[in-house]
Amino acid sequence: MVGELASSVQQSQIALEQTACEHFMSYFTRQEDTLVPDTQKIRVSYMEQNEKKEGSFFVPTASLLSHNSMALDEVSVTLRADLQMEGDLLYADFSRGGREGEDGANPKGGDRHNCEVELKFKNRRPAEGVIETVNMLNKSI
Repeated sequence: MVGELASSVQQSQIALEQTACEHFMSYFTRQEDTLVPDTQKIRVSYMEQNEKKEGSFFVPTASLLSHNSMALDEVSVTLRADLQMEGDLLYADFSRGGREGEDGANPKGGDRHNCEVELKFKNRRPAEGVIETVNMLNKSI
């Protein structure tokens, strides 16, 4: 059961990452066998040797945006269980399910669960390839 929960969380994260990748790649156009960044022409004023000048620059669109995609940063799952020791083995029974009633009783009958198990799944930092690509695009401005 824990493996299935972890697998579900991982599949959700993969779906989010695929969507983020597709979105990031939409800022590029394929020219033959190369992806070329889409650009925007931007006119800016700047100072050069104490003289105000104007110029137009082609800026990669991807460098103008935040690339903080949606992610499952932390997922907590709380399971109610009845734990029993038999010799050196610990058995967990999750079969009663359901929520406890207001009086603390299990609405499906029997005593309420004798413990709660909390599982936490945490996310990691973004892929280095995305970070480096955005850094290179920023340096090209």
